[in-house]
Amino acid sequence: MKGRTEFVTSELKGLVGRGAKPKWLARCPELRKLAGVKEGAPVVEAGYTVRRYLANSIAALSGSYEFEGKVYTEHQMKRAYSLLLAIYEGKHLSAEERREKVIVNVLSHMCSVDHWRKPLSLEWELLYIFAEHMLKLSEPNLQN
Repeated sequence: MKGRTEFVTSELKGLVGRGAKPKWLARCPELRKLAGVKEGAPVVEAGYTVRRYLANSIAALSGSYEFEGKVYTEHQMKRAYSLLLAIYEGKHLSAEERREKVIVNVLSHMCSVDHWRKPLSLEWELLYIFAEHMLKLSEPNLQN
């Protein structure tokens, strides 16, 4: 599952720069599988199915999560992922503005946006937590 988690994380990271717009979501093969998009589905339908799946996965976050030695509530994590992916919040903000809100306002972390967004950086680690969450949610579906 670890390899798949990295593929999902990579797709999520790619979406942060654009926001979770249906036209980009439809081009994410791992997210399409997780969302149960049928083979040959039209791009718009596939994109909205993946977007709904992401929104439901954010809503399903519960409990607390450890990140960089701090414990964050489900509310903080929901807000962080919503902002980064521009799902419920931040639709009219640039990726840099969304990242800054997550770093400063949600996580109270001390680092620059440039440091945060580098490949295999703090943003990657945060999205990895979400990818693990999504894969755990889908485990019963993957076994069928």
